Amino acid sequence: MKEGVTLAQAQADMAAIDRRLAEQYPAEEKERKSQLVPLHEWLVGDVRSALLVLFGTVGLVLLIACANFASLLMMRAVAERRELVIRAALGAGRGRLIRKTLTESALLSVLGGAAGLLFAKLGTSMLLTLRPEELARLSGIHMDTRVLLFVFVVSVLTGIVFGMAPAWIAARADVAEALKKSGRSTTSSTMGHSIRKILVTSELAVALVLLVGAGLLIKGFSRLRSMNPGFNAANVMTMYLQLPKTRYGEIPKQTQFRRELLSRLNSLPGVQAAMVTDIPLGGNYVGHRFVIAGRPPVAVGGEPKVQTLSVMGDYFHVIRLPCVRGATSPPWTAKGNRWWHL
Repeated sequence: MKEGVTLAQAQADMAAIDRRLAEQYPAEEKERKSQLVPLHEWLVGDVRSALLVLFGTVGLVLLIACANFASLLMMRAVAERRELVIRAALGAGRGRLIRKTLTESALLSVLGGAAGLLFAKLGTSMLLTLRPEELARLSGIHMDTRVLLFVFVVSVLTGIVFGMAPAWIAARADVAEALKKSGRSTTSSTMGHSIRKILVTSELAVALVLLVGAGLLIKGFSRLRSMNPGFNAANVMTMYLQLPKTRYGEIPKQTQFRRELLSRLNSLPGVQAAMVTDIPLGGNYVGHRFVIAGRPPVAVGGEPKVQTLSVMGDYFHVIRLPCVRGATSPPWTAKGNRWWHL
């Protein structure tokens, strides 16, 4: 699109073109409707919402890990407070003590990020092995420099942000009071105790949100699994068959091959075979216009349309698809394929 033109404006222009074509060719262009789709969305599909939900879930898990990380740093700072106090008594400034604690927390966080990268690499390899059809352009899924930079920045920021409170508490201790106590009887300050309570409460709250979301996801998946699609897919296997045009260019040859294939498959013990132009809920069909016998004639191009699938063999019995309304016997045959209408 031209610079400054939005998708809505371009879609409005296409709608105007559709109207002009419909006026110029009323018989052929009556049902034309153009829809513009961004190329990126066409290539990768509409997965933005799902990825955002997944990204939010990962963010909540990161918050739980950060709360645990901060709590452990807090306990370590309490345990090492006497050491820090001795350093302060020997002349170490507060800034130096804070830098020491932050360096340790940042190092631990970066090591955790490196371990996360390793698990992410293994998980990505497993995902690509499964090759789910819902994910488009699987070859483009890989870990590049941007991923490494993102993990490094997040790890460093996590170590600094969640290590700041323990470092500050450890560095602001009373030197004289701490030296009076034994090295093993040092207790935490009131501020440190309050911060740990806040961290634990936040961790429980985030974990509860994740638990509720996981429960809803499991419930939704269970309901999808228990829905009745109108046919029985248990113990049914499918395959895609495409005959080479160099050998089966003529329709009679194709029909003969399919008949022979079905005959051989049905001769196998415990096997019932049938053919159809597309599996149920596949989305592919052929549209035909039709005329109802005994009804007044309709203008050319204005006849109603019907979506049809061509089947061969006892297809309805194979997938246990009941006929709710319509004819239960084939009203006509076309080139050896049995046509049904429901």
